[in-house]
Amino acid sequence: MPTTSSAPSSVQLHREALQRRTCADWANREYVELISGSIKRIADFLNAFDTSVRGRLSALDEKLTRMERKVDYLEARIAVNGEDRDEEEPSVSVAAPTQHQMNAAGMPDESEA
Repeated sequence: MPTTSSAPSSVQLHREALQRRTCADWANREYVELISGSIKRIADFLNAFDTSVRGRLSALDEKLTRMERKVDYLEARIAVNGEDRDEEEPSVSVAAPTQHQMNAAGMPDESEA
């Protein structure tokens, strides 16, 4: 029986199947490339965010430490002033900071604390 020209041959069917697989493979590769690029951008953002936040937290930690020192200093002055008022003769004398040891707000200079 002779084959009709309208029916595709096995070689042609095989070629079409290969073309479909190749197209599907390229589409899959493009999708993987898109996802990989997105993951890289997210990782870059997170690394930049981490660096930025670490710097900001370090600055805040320094400010908090300075404030804690000032609070400790003020509490000590209040305690000493309270003793001076309660006793006729104070047992401990605390010299007042000199003018160059005080900053504009009346707090001890941070280099002294």
